[in-house]
Amino acid sequence: MICDTKFTMGWPPRDEAPVWLTIGNFDGVHLGHQALIKEMIRLAKVDDAKSMLINFWPNPKVFFTKEKGFYLTTRAEKTSLLSKMGVNEIVTLEFDQKLASMSPQAFLAEIIHHVNLKGIVVGQNFALGKGRQGTPEVLTELCAQQGVKFNVFPHVMMKENPVSSTRIRAALTAGKVDEVAKLLGRPYRLCSKVIGGAHVGKSIGVPTANLFLEPEKFLPRKGVYATIAHLRNTDYQAVTSVGVRPTFGDDFEVTVETLILDFDDDIYGEDLQVEFIRWLRPEEKFASVQELVDQIEEDKTVTRRIFENGFE
Repeated sequence: MICDTKFTMGWPPRDEAPVWLTIGNFDGVHLGHQALIKEMIRLAKVDDAKSMLINFWPNPKVFFTKEKGFYLTTRAEKTSLLSKMGVNEIVTLEFDQKLASMSPQAFLAEIIHHVNLKGIVVGQNFALGKGRQGTPEVLTELCAQQGVKFNVFPHVMMKENPVSSTRIRAALTAGKVDEVAKLLGRPYRLCSKVIGGAHVGKSIGVPTANLFLEPEKFLPRKGVYATIAHLRNTDYQAVTSVGVRPTFGDDFEVTVETLILDFDDDIYGEDLQVEFIRWLRPEEKFASVQELVDQIEEDKTVTRRIFENGFE
């Protein structure tokens, strides 16, 4: 259920209500993030305090490396997911050189200047401030000096390894979208508008929806997937291709094209959400268009079978 979450860009105005907060990037809002946020909300309720989440944009790694296609969640997607968690206030700070150069002591002082800080809870691998000097050990001492409670939340483990955004990116790179769904607690999604493409699918009798790609969004491995298409408040089985259409040449940019099963309508300009359920096969260059069409028919058959048998 969406609560009355307040969203603030930049430091919030001072409010004397006591606050428990957590700090991080929360890219993906995966199961580890969700557990940490729930713990922060619990601690806030125990102390009759507000819950606050501080996150950064851009991600510090993107700020320093200028890496493209990094984010598991766009700003809009992250906002939507966090708004459902029940946090009282979500603060987004612009990550710039000034913030990057700030010491842990200075950052904590800035928080205390803007917030009546009761306590902080962070993950095990958290680090704050210039050169990542603000480790949990350092922050434990700094918070004690200020009379602020400080808790370190343990990793959420799955198959003997921590759930993390890095692990999710690695799984997506390998096409393991079923594993990603377990780490996120939901299928990996692309949410975008349907745009005009090269009309390759239509020309061979297989019309597909071509998605506008946010340049910041991390894409799964090139290949073909069984997916769910959310359109007009309805869920459809679908086959989605991530790739460059090698059968038709070598000068195509990467696209995401979705063939919605049992659907035939003009949806240009409409919002479409695609959830990746299962890897079907790698991208392939076929000797003829007919071979490609035959393979697409097989992809459709396999996809229907996946949904009939249950994909959980």
